[in-house]
Amino acid sequence: MMFTRTYCKHPGGGGGTPNSRKNVANGNITANLNVGSAQLVQDTTHSDNLAVGDDFDWQFSDTSTNYSYDFYSCDFTSTNGDCIFACATDDPVTSINTSVTAYYGLAGSLDTSQSTETNAQVTVNNAFKFSQLTCNVTSNSITNTTTINLRATGGNTGIALSIGANTTGIFTDNTHTYTAAATDAMNYQIVTGSTGTSISLSFIEVYGNATPAAAATGPKYQHFDNTSRRILGRQNYNPFGGGQMVVFG
Repeated sequence: MMFTRTYCKHPGGGGGTPNSRKNVANGNITANLNVGSAQLVQDTTHSDNLAVGDDFDWQFSDTSTNYSYDFYSCDFTSTNGDCIFACATDDPVTSINTSVTAYYGLAGSLDTSQSTETNAQVTVNNAFKFSQLTCNVTSNSITNTTTINLRATGGNTGIALSIGANTTGIFTDNTHTYTAAATDAMNYQIVTGSTGTSISLSFIEVYGNATPAAAATGPKYQHFDNTSRRILGRQNYNPFGGGQMVVFG
């Protein structure tokens, strides 16, 4: 999997630098946001190649002034047809109380949940083969099991995560797959346990493969985050399309 051609829209104000991060170190992709002027900056030169097991996210650093951006995006080419559907939060995590059933979109923001499932659904328009449902639990004071399901048109797909009492870390379903119909309306569902306090997550993601046959140059996708944010005199570490992602293929 190779990441290339990164864009960031800066509405004006302070300056700073967005750059890629690979395995907790700087990657090759970077761009400079100049102080004062509105601008669209891009890095069309550098790229990052990722292997199975690599972690990838973004760092936003300022120049001792506050600045904001309207969106950032990055193209990536998959060598085996996988697209990453990432739903995540900016800073720092989303917390959910006990005895809650919450729905989230297949990709986008984890900041706000939906109590009505249809409000979170997106029609995939392609026969994706979904696998590797993954989440990062950063804290967990719920004392019985919380479940995360990948859903299709209001029903469980069989791809699911079971998060035990007080457990944290990266959870992945390495076993189950689901091949969607092009008309399937997909989303995530979280059902929290009934006792304890709350659980906090930084991202949920799933792989969708549109071209199961591997190829030297696979399909190209784009991850896009259009949530306007202000960087306030610090470094921000942002998810890709919304937290750090783990590459499985």
